Amino acid sequence: GKEPIYAIMPEVVISGPKLSRDYNTNWFATRVNGRYQTCMQRAKRIKL
Repeated sequence: GKEPIYAIMPEVVISGPKLSRDYNTNWFATRVNGRYQTCMQRAKRIKL
């Protein structure tokens, strides 16, 4: 059979009074992943 789709991210708009503009879930996930990757690179440099 066919392999199942890995993951589908719903496109939800994130808005609020403290945000300068509206964002979507893709933007949010990309930012979280970027922070995670930065953290992992730092950990590799100090060999945790």
